[in-house]
Amino acid sequence: MATSTLPKAVAFLRVAPQDADKITAAQEKLFAQYAERHGFDLRHIEFESESTVNVSRIGQVIGEHKAQHFLVLSMENVTTHAVIADALEQAITLGSGAEIHEIETEEPNSR
Repeated sequence: MATSTLPKAVAFLRVAPQDADKITAAQEKLFAQYAERHGFDLRHIEFESESTVNVSRIGQVIGEHKAQHFLVLSMENVTTHAVIADALEQAITLGSGAEIHEIETEEPNSR
C-alpha cells in the first residue's frame, strides 16, 4: 500500500444534533474539495456537538494524523468565545505546529 506524500490535513466540524444528517455530507464535501485544491491529504474529519469545544481532543487529532493543516469552515463555527478561540489557535499553531485554514474564506489564518 502506497503512502501519500501530500501534506496531511484534518478538519473540524461542529454540528447541531438536529442538522447532523442534512448538513454533514455537504460540509464533508467542502472539506474534501478544499483539500484537493490545495494538495492536502485529508486524513480525518472530527465532528463535535455544537455545545462543546474540546481543545485537547483537537490537539490529539492533529497529532494522531501528523497533520500540518487544520481545516475549519470558520473559526466562528468552532467557537465565538474569545478566550477559547485564542487558546485553540495557540494550541493548534504553537502546540501542534499546524496551520489553520478557514475554508469559507479560502485563506490560511495567520494571526
